[in-house]
Amino acid sequence: MKKKTVLKVSLGIIAAFTLAITLLSFVVRYYSTYDAKPFEELLQEAELVIRNVGGSVALAADADAVLAYAKDNQAYHLSPDDWAMYAPAIQKVQNMLPQAVLSWIVPMSQKEYATTLIEIPEHVVIRFGTHFSYAWMLIFATNNSPTELPEGVVHIGESVYLSRRNM
Repeated sequence: MKKKTVLKVSLGIIAAFTLAITLLSFVVRYYSTYDAKPFEELLQEAELVIRNVGGSVALAADADAVLAYAKDNQAYHLSPDDWAMYAPAIQKVQNMLPQAVLSWIVPMSQKEYATTLIEIPEHVVIRFGTHFSYAWMLIFATNNSPTELPEGVVHIGESVYLSRRNM
């Protein structure tokens, strides 16, 4: 009787070990083939999409309109209809970028980067990319771009920037 119990326990351990190895090999295979894009490739995608929607001037004009609307209505979370009405170029960018997340408005803030305090004016953000390599498009109102930029932020045109991380 004891031999049967020992055999059952041994087979159970072997089955659990086999299952663990199978799952581990799946995870390793999945993460070794993930779609991480270099920042430069995300920048090229963003520049192409911006050109296709009318350029960075159109995005800055949309930012002017949507930021004014948000300020007047004290609303930083806008409906898709509000985005379509006040910021059609921004909405097109969001729809054309791969895996873009809904646009949102970020109020003015001060951030410390390294030892420098940088004031970041209110702006619209669109996050896009894959789970393994995101980029954040920052769209400021006309004539209201930041005077200083933290490392990793690239000026695309007018008041449009691309960042490796969310600001």
